Amino acid sequence: MSSLRKVLSWSILCLFLVPAVAVAQTGADKSEVMNAKSDGGSLIHRLTGDELFGLLAKEGLVPERLKDTVIRVKMEMITVLFLVADDQESIQAYAGFKSDKANLSKINDWNRSKRYSRAYIDKDGDPVIELDLDLVGGVTPARFVDFVKTVRVSVVQYMKHVFD
Repeated sequence: MSSLRKVLSWSILCLFLVPAVAVAQTGADKSEVMNAKSDGGSLIHRLTGDELFGLLAKEGLVPERLKDTVIRVKMEMITVLFLVADDQESIQAYAGFKSDKANLSKINDWNRSKRYSRAYIDKDGDPVIELDLDLVGGVTPARFVDFVKTVRVSVVQYMKHVFD
């Protein structure tokens, strides 16, 4: 029984000493070490419409709120909607275009040759592109920025693809 107490005592002591040693070695604030340890860094697990609005603005875009969970931005003169899922655990970027040049062959070629997006012709016969970001498990702020960049590049390339 006494050896079990010793093991438990050392375990509890280590819980307090490890963060203190990390702070001493890195010079970091204790709260930074604890936060990094508790969630793996500053990860985004969920996003509200307000948080998405702020992140898009931080990236130099000019967001416009259409609904609580729908934010509109312009990317290279292309209107892109960012939609927050009801459970706030994913977001979707959506861009639709009016075109008589859209055809299934071009759309299929896009889907066959590109990753990270999906394209289709909507019920009105117009070409659409969508990209999703899954937040389950958490994404870093840098990954969110990369997603926004991917959306920008994808919608511009898709527009050229459809209209050429």
